[in-house]
Parts: sequence; structure tokens; C-alpha cells
Amino acid sequence: METDNINTTTEETPAAPKVRKPRGFAALSKEQRIEASRKGGKAAHVINPETGRAPGYEWNREEAREAGRKGGMKTGSCKARVQGANKNKVAA
Repeated sequence: METDNINTTTEETPAAPKVRKPRGFAALSKEQRIEASRKGGKAAHVINPETGRAPGYEWNREEAREAGRKGGMKTGSCKARVQGANKNKVAA
């Protein structure tokens, strides 16, 4: 019985590099990107009936002050805990 000349080694051929397909906006044509951008710009200025403001709304001075105060309270309490923990450590 004749054996076929078949390569039975387990050597693998090097894999070809994978070609990455564009994703997201890179996959769109220029016209499609322009259209999507135009819609996003319009959506930023539509007024929300619940809040009475648009997503692209600029805060006034009082609202910015209040937001900063709330954020400072959150981070300030964290700093106080860390500083309190550092006081309990004994210097070597």
C-alpha cells in the first residue's frame, strides 16, 4: 500500500496579521459623519420639559457655587478621614 506524500508535522504556519475594520465614526462616510454631527448639535439645544433646560445648558453663578459646595463636602469628608488616619500612625 502506497502512502500519500502528506506532511504530517504539527508545525503551524505563521498567522497573517488581522485587518482591523474601522469602528464608530471612522466607519461612516463623510456625509454620514456630517449628518450625525448636525443632529448632535441640534439635540444639545432642545429644552427638556422636566428641567426646563437644554443638555448644553450653561450654569449661572449660583448653580455653579452650589455644585462646588456639594463637591467640596464630598471630598472634604474624605480628606478629613485620611488626615485622621495619618495622625494615628507613629513615625519611625
